[in-house]
Amino acid sequence: MKKFLFAACALFFAGSLFAQVDTTVSPVLVVSEPAKKPKKKYNLTNRANDHFLLQLGYTNWLDTPDSINTKGLSRSINAYFMFDFPFKSSPQLSAAIGLGVGSDHVFLDNNFADVKGRTSTMRFYGVDTATVDVKKQR
Repeated sequence: MKKFLFAACALFFAGSLFAQVDTTVSPVLVVSEPAKKPKKKYNLTNRANDHFLLQLGYTNWLDTPDSINTKGLSRSINAYFMFDFPFKSSPQLSAAIGLGVGSDHVFLDNNFADVKGRTSTMRFYGVDTATVDVKKQR
């Protein structure tokens, strides 16, 4: 154990001997600071601040039970109007606020959705078991 401790101390002190700096020669190094690039200015005067978005899509229900039959191309449409505010620290980024309206239309094949039911979940009935008259209008 004494030999191991002696060898470890010797290696530690030997390694520190090579870390000494020669102070007899003092080289003069002149390092110039790199020129700072001027901050890029963004011209946002001609930029539109309001945006109107129209979104068309396909609606599909995941994990639909076997008792609910859907058919056709169920579709959705959304419309948004937004007004954005660019950040002063980073003008190329902005945050927007606005209003929007969305609508989904799902086609049910021989099913009736009890939308006006007084339960916490929406119930679906087949046309033959529905006791409510269904108007065929859009």
